[in-house]
Amino acid sequence: MVSLARDEKLAPGKIRVEAGFGELAPEESRPETGVVETTGTFEQTRHFKVLKEPSADRQIPAVAVRLVITAGPERGKSFVLKDFPAVFGRQEDCAVVFSDGSVSRRHARLEREGDRFFLTDLHSTNGTRINGGKIGRKMLRPGDTIALGTTVCTFEVE
Repeated sequence: MVSLARDEKLAPGKIRVEAGFGELAPEESRPETGVVETTGTFEQTRHFKVLKEPSADRQIPAVAVRLVITAGPERGKSFVLKDFPAVFGRQEDCAVVFSDGSVSRRHARLEREGDRFFLTDLHSTNGTRINGGKIGRKMLRPGDTIALGTTVCTFEVE
């Protein structure tokens, strides 16, 4: 039997296949759904070969993200990010390091899924806001305003 289910965690254009072995049910027909289940043997298993990788059809362009700081101690600076995920915070190993004491050591993480970007708050003390609203995880759009503590920046995609 084959069943399909949507997985919101997967990037657009991606699929996950799970398979298992078990007892085959006796032949059963469900005309209302068009499903016919039949008995068979392991030798009757069909094998499929991938002829073309999905990524070959749809190349995701390399893009850079720019964070332009509009308020806070780093006001006037901008940070260009090309590698994801990228963590923002005060800790020295973060992709974007802020000197703002209201920013947590590991405050938020920016992830790329296909051609979309998502910002996740990493349980920061003062929270993360996008366009004024507090978030847990949210998709970003160019021009969005991100507030991490008293640091405010604009999200741009090049």
